[in-house]
Amino acid sequence: MSAPDIDISAWPRVTQILQATGISDFSKIRNADFYLQRGQDVHMICESIDRGEPDYWSDGDLAGYAQSYINFKTETGFIPDLIEHPVYHDIRKYKGTLDRTGRFAAFKGPNVVDIKSGIVAEWTALQTAGYTGCLAEPETYRRWGLSLSKTGKYKLTEFTNYRSDINYFYSLVATVHGRSIYGKAEDWEGE
Repeated sequence: MSAPDIDISAWPRVTQILQATGISDFSKIRNADFYLQRGQDVHMICESIDRGEPDYWSDGDLAGYAQSYINFKTETGFIPDLIEHPVYHDIRKYKGTLDRTGRFAAFKGPNVVDIKSGIVAEWTALQTAGYTGCLAEPETYRRWGLSLSKTGKYKLTEFTNYRSDINYFYSLVATVHGRSIYGKAEDWEGE
């Protein structure tokens, strides 16, 4: 679902749920802030590419990631529908911003693609399930993690067990809400 008529500002984001439950843990990664910023920058570049905006990245440090995304789109025929699109789940009370939905030349049906400027971690299956769970007819979507590299290469990883992944993700959502209700309150607003 998108364009909420309800106040979702206090609801946790998909990525916050994964962090709060320890599924995605960046605390042991040296220079984690650098990698998180790089990821945000790469996302902005990919969005500019998808929207056909002028090239401002080809002379920068992230040019290889841009070329990696261009190669991915060219080689797979991927055409995005939704780009950096906010979603929410009105029953489970969580929100997020999915990277892409779209279609591939070789695959029938809709797809959710999550972009990474590094490896696609195993927990990306839960992340994509969380986003897909906010869409109409979520079980019709194929889910992918897209790893972009500075060398211009990419790797596409498919997550094929939606039912298991979404059930596990919903248990994490319940855990986060339970912590807020019964003990450890979190402030999700403004994040």
